Amino acid sequence: MSDAPYILLVNARVKPEFLAQVLRAAAVTLAHTLKEPGCVAFYQTAHTQDPEHLCFFEYFASKAAHAEHLEKPYTKAFFELLTDKLVSPPDIQQLTPAHIM
Repeated sequence: MSDAPYILLVNARVKPEFLAQVLRAAAVTLAHTLKEPGCVAFYQTAHTQDPEHLCFFEYFASKAAHAEHLEKPYTKAFFELLTDKLVSPPDIQQLTPAHIM
């Protein structure tokens, strides 16, 4: 398995009535994720003019580190909580550091 960084940009639209609940759960998940040894950076943001449009920037040391993240109980709980709370499936884009291209 490659040791290249594994970076994702995830855009998700939350149904307005669930925004506060999703943001609380995201904050809990973020606190745990930032302590993971494979997590290089993890940002949770929202569009200024559209607060239900969340954008997550996830930077892990490797694809394996991200896979470990997905197996954590708090990550699984967050994904489970999202069920039926998003307007549509999230848009997930894999990114590559420009110096690797």
